[in-house]
Amino acid sequence: MEKSMKKQSVSRTVRFWGGYVEKIFLMVLVIGAVYVLFLPVLINEDMKGTELFLLRASYAVMMEGIIIFVLPFSYPTYNLPLALSFGSGRREAVAGMQLSNLLAVGQNLLIVGIVELAAGKMAAVSGREFFAYAGTGFAAAAGILLAIAAIGQFGAALILKFGAKGTAIYIIVFALAVFAGALTVGFSVGTGQIDDAEILSMLLDAHVLQMIKRIVGVLLTVDVAAYIVGYLVLKRTVMRYEVRM
Repeated sequence: MEKSMKKQSVSRTVRFWGGYVEKIFLMVLVIGAVYVLFLPVLINEDMKGTELFLLRASYAVMMEGIIIFVLPFSYPTYNLPLALSFGSGRREAVAGMQLSNLLAVGQNLLIVGIVELAAGKMAAVSGREFFAYAGTGFAAAAGILLAIAAIGQFGAALILKFGAKGTAIYIIVFALAVFAGALTVGFSVGTGQIDDAEILSMLLDAHVLQMIKRIVGVLLTVDVAAYIVGYLVLKRTVMRYEVRM
């Protein structure tokens, strides 16, 4: 009986939290697909082949990455009160939030992986060159997405703890992150001074690759540590949270 109830609780948590993030993810994916389809018209540029594909892909990945930032807004204001009102435990709610975060990060990384594979094919890159080129981009994306998810943990805790003030702080962080991302993409597209061949040549240098591996290793370690701390802070906040009617 106890095992059956526990199984039902896990199933309910997965359906509620997992289903919610999947709906948001698909909605943004469709919007992003329509947007990038007309991207050359919007920016009034005559781009072709790999360059156009990478530009479209970068915007699509950025739009999907925003989901990870937006999710913490819905946790305190919608998902958590609704879940608790339907009889979900607080521990189950925290587990559901982690499921949502990891689904969003994992699916974004899946898109990045597909983009890297397609870009490698279009650029006729293979073997060691491909792993140097695609692996670096994938590792960097993993670090960025995990960092965003870690910030989101603290953001959700801030909103739960301080209400409107916490929301204001998180909105400022969110706006700065979006601005920085848009500025980086815009600068890369606008200047066009860095050639793919130069990047690939640099990545194939053994010393550069070793340095990149160390930097990525440190960043991923910091990201994981920050995510765990954020999880503990969020869990503590949720356990003390009182539903306000």
